[in-house]
Amino acid sequence: MSSEKVMSILRSKGLERIGEPVLKFRTLPETKKKLSLGSSKMGGNPHLPVGIPWPVNDGRPLDLLVQLNLAELPRKFLEGSLPERGWLYFFYDLEQRPWGFDVSHRHGWRVLFYDGDRKTLGRRSRPDATDPILRSCGLTLFEGVYVNWPSLQDEESLADLRYLNKHEGLFQAGVENSGHRFLGNNHGGQGDMQVESQLASHGVHLCDERCPVLDRGKSEKIKAGIKNWRFLLELDSDKNANLEWTAYGSLYFWIRDEDLRHCDFHNVWACFQCM
Repeated sequence: MSSEKVMSILRSKGLERIGEPVLKFRTLPETKKKLSLGSSKMGGNPHLPVGIPWPVNDGRPLDLLVQLNLAELPRKFLEGSLPERGWLYFFYDLEQRPWGFDVSHRHGWRVLFYDGDRKTLGRRSRPDATDPILRSCGLTLFEGVYVNWPSLQDEESLADLRYLNKHEGLFQAGVENSGHRFLGNNHGGQGDMQVESQLASHGVHLCDERCPVLDRGKSEKIKAGIKNWRFLLELDSDKNANLEWTAYGSLYFWIRDEDLRHCDFHNVWACFQCM
């Protein structure tokens, strides 16, 4: 089902406000022939210039989740956000699997950006000489629709959405709140991830009594930055890549608007959420 068709179906019930065309991708098992150098991929080892150090957490090399070649992405999804060329590398500690609710977790992931000459890329092996946890997979990119049904507050709208799902097969057609997705808007199943990214990155522990008591001035200053965060990437479980999250969860990466405009990925925040 095309994104235009999905939006038309939502519009028939006045629900177009909860639908957003987004860039999605699926994995393709890598054949015996290696992916070309610099291709978008999930898992395996990255194609990185020698001069860029492999990110680590407590001395352990982080695991490559996704390598995105921006030149392969449709321009409509990059306009005003990212340049038309370069590579993004998403790394994560698949051994510790930090959830992102504490400032101490920030070294458990890293996002790198490289916009140099493709000829400088090389097939890098892990510094500890171990095999990557995730299998290398190619990616196929396509336009999908994200339906933000959690934003619906009234029972009438929810009933309309259930009707469209039953009679039009929206969610069976791949319109869902999960899957691999890049840029756009997003809302998780366990609270507002904009709030989580802002508070946790400023040292506010989100799970228990360790949350510090903030003075009013500091608290207001921190809260003022909540809306500056925007969704960057969601990764679901993936059999092709041997990626399995617990409890039907997904890993999300968030970035501040200003940092995205300047291609600064040093302060990206990761949030894991599950059902």
